[in-house]
Amino acid sequence: MSKLLQQKIFQTTDSEEWHLRNKNKLSPFYKTLKTKNYHGHQVFFFDFVNTLKENKIGMIRETRYTTIPPHLHKDMEMNYIYSGKCTFFINGRKITLRKGDVCILDTDVINSAAYKGTKDIVFNIMFKKEYFSSNFLSQFNGSDTLSRFLLNAIIGKQSSDNFLIFHTENTKKFAQIFDMLLEEHYFPKSNSINIIENYCSILFFYLSRIIGDDNQNLIVNTADKNVLQILQTIEKKDGNCSLNEVAKELHFSVSTIYKLLKEVTGKNFSQIKIETQLKRAKFLLSETSLPITEIMLNVGIKNTTFFYSKFYEKFGETPKQFRQKNQHLQI
Repeated sequence: MSKLLQQKIFQTTDSEEWHLRNKNKLSPFYKTLKTKNYHGHQVFFFDFVNTLKENKIGMIRETRYTTIPPHLHKDMEMNYIYSGKCTFFINGRKITLRKGDVCILDTDVINSAAYKGTKDIVFNIMFKKEYFSSNFLSQFNGSDTLSRFLLNAIIGKQSSDNFLIFHTENTKKFAQIFDMLLEEHYFPKSNSINIIENYCSILFFYLSRIIGDDNQNLIVNTADKNVLQILQTIEKKDGNCSLNEVAKELHFSVSTIYKLLKEVTGKNFSQIKIETQLKRAKFLLSETSLPITEIMLNVGIKNTTFFYSKFYEKFGETPKQFRQKNQHLQI
């Protein structure tokens, strides 16, 4: 690791300077946060709207010299203890993690953190649900705990104990990959976000290797596996498919697919199909110079008004606005 990166990681931030001057005080930042009543507990709600505004992955280093009060996350989060230690309180359980430990938290998990000193460095990586595509999940062993945990996350199914702990201190390559990820994060260059996304995938693969028996507390049933198969088929076709076509390919009845999707994901086939089409359209808008109308037809949507309406509803801007802000240079 370069000395410059090391300095960047451990340098005192403005927020930390404030906490050193205002000991035992809650940051003014919390006055801007929403709160949420969750099972009778009033807690802060972290949506990381700015951190995840442009990308599927966001990253922050937790502020030292203070505590983090009870809160919920909108998105899945990976905590990595880079240096020192940190004590978390997760769903009422006290858990102390040390250098090299990883904690993956699903959404809607009440958690807080104890005071961190100078050497206690904790990084948080936040993931939008769309990062965990069905094709991404299919690369894992479907029987291990991590793949089941991520599957539950992508289909919106809450587990009874929705966090996982990993000990990576004996996996040197995990730390090396994380250092390379930090290099891209702190000193971004061309395609850094794509490199970061791929590094994160590698980190997940390493975690799947070292997962322990103490995490064998999640259950995946046949319905979940069938839904993943359905989602993979829709995604493979970029949403440009009909319910009948998917049913025929998978040898399921139309009613079975409709029922499975509704029961497990809470969405019907049309909703999932449109989401997949819009995700593909978003990719083509940023990565190609194809005309918007051609992109619309490419993903299987023929009605321009419908396309623009659904795109705006999903992403909060028109296809043209999104392209102007995000299109990469075409060589």
